Amino acid sequence: MSASEVSSVTKQALSQPAFTRTWPAAVRYPVLALTWMFLKPALWAIDKAGWFEPLWLAVGRRMRETFIGGHDFGDYRPIGRDVVMCAYPKAGQNWTMQIAVQIATRGTGEFRHIHEVVPWLDWAEQDMVVPLRDALAWRAAPTGLRVIKTHLEWDRLPYSPEARYICVLRDPKDAFVSSYFFIRDVIFGPLIRRCRSGCGCSAKALCRSVGPPMSAEPGRIATCPTYWS
Repeated sequence: MSASEVSSVTKQALSQPAFTRTWPAAVRYPVLALTWMFLKPALWAIDKAGWFEPLWLAVGRRMRETFIGGHDFGDYRPIGRDVVMCAYPKAGQNWTMQIAVQIATRGTGEFRHIHEVVPWLDWAEQDMVVPLRDALAWRAAPTGLRVIKTHLEWDRLPYSPEARYICVLRDPKDAFVSSYFFIRDVIFGPLIRRCRSGCGCSAKALCRSVGPPMSAEPGRIATCPTYWS
């Protein structure tokens, strides 16, 4: 593909709607106010009653069933153009995908969000990521390669000798801390405990604060050994 053709395809990709969701301020601010006025005190009372951990376990199971559980590659088998990026959550996968996409595009990749060019087949909200059938990304790449993201264990991932597989590993302690800040800042906000210097937060208390959806859920930790073996 010539440079002009690559530029044309890249402009076409950037003209597509961004795969992001932003709630209007008229919704965000009332929800935030209700959170501080009602949900925050309610969680404080639940914690004092000793029901905090069972609640987070239930929330974690529900999140896993809704967003990850049961979702996989279906009947798709990776082919020669596919570079499958495998990792458990908060292991540095997005950072590695950025590198892989720029290698595939020889540094010409342009996008507003990585999921505009990288399919994520095991994510339930497929309207938030580029569809696998969309050919714009790999057509724009001089190498003809396409990066695919997955959090699946190796046993659930279709293997093809023609495709390339990259497994991202990270110290579990660092992944755990990253999970805490991600869940606190992106998902639950003020509903999650905040650990401050000198507050006496133990590892167990931090684990209870983060909850099981990302790093404390056994299935997520089990992802790494399946690739290692």
